[in-house]
Amino acid sequence: MYFSRFILLTLALIFFSSPFSFAAPKSDTIPGLIVMDSALHFFVIGDWGQKGSPPQRRVANAMAKAAEQLNISFIISTGDNFYPAGVSSVSDSQWIYSFERVYDAPSLRRKWLAVLGNHDQQGNPDAQVQYTFHYNNWYMPARYYDTTIAAANDSILFVFLDTEPIELKLRGIALDSIKYPFGHVERQLSWLKQVLGRSTARWKIVVGHHPLHTGGSRRHNKRIKKLRSLLQPIFIDHRANFYLSGHEHQLELLKPKGQTPYYIISGAASDRRHVGWLKRYRKFAARKRGFVSISVSGQGWLIQFISEEARVMEKFKL
Repeated sequence: MYFSRFILLTLALIFFSSPFSFAAPKSDTIPGLIVMDSALHFFVIGDWGQKGSPPQRRVANAMAKAAEQLNISFIISTGDNFYPAGVSSVSDSQWIYSFERVYDAPSLRRKWLAVLGNHDQQGNPDAQVQYTFHYNNWYMPARYYDTTIAAANDSILFVFLDTEPIELKLRGIALDSIKYPFGHVERQLSWLKQVLGRSTARWKIVVGHHPLHTGGSRRHNKRIKKLRSLLQPIFIDHRANFYLSGHEHQLELLKPKGQTPYYIISGAASDRRHVGWLKRYRKFAARKRGFVSISVSGQGWLIQFISEEARVMEKFKL
């Protein structure tokens, strides 16, 4: 049920080679966007698959501009890739109308490393896994998986979770034995601890659909609290640096005092919703459609929040 990659040379071939040629990035495509020298650049987006709706396309156009300027290496999708109910198969028309024809700019023809969201689970989740072997730029080799990528003379461990069945089990909802094989949640949690524990990567990033901290509409939801009580101790014990999620349709950066990781919500690639105020944890929040750009180099980490108008709303150097 999972997939691992630990050989950096192999990863370099998988993630950074491409059949497309790219022009040199143009300067100041987006005023104020910082381009760190000798950095690894990637995007984080979520909750996007709306069959090429105008809002989805506006965010995609802003992404294309920023991607050209930064010359990104890959894109992380935090789930709910296809609304309203995932895809039925690898030949579902959603692949064309929600994905391939929307993010078709040359600067966005990079690997998309994706996780499943709750809407994706309503369809055929394994079809999204299988599409990895049908389309060069889609990468979900299993429902949960990990990969290690070279960056800044070191490496980053990326761990991709399937959080919907975990959340359902915490709610006491019986899992469908066909869609969720027996022991799926227990195996995934055991695997998560092993992967985080044995990794020698300098940085560790976990990606899942459901947030653990949020100022959005679910900020007082018991489901979020239960998921946080389960996963956050694992992240703290194994010194994860970031947890990236979607589900909430906003852009947000949160940091509990005295703890790692940082929590980034990027679920506003086609819709936006109210986001309230969390004084204790919040670093930034916006009820805006958009996405997150992350850069890492020898100088450190740079997080930039970019709106559908291709405007840098906020930036953080960590």
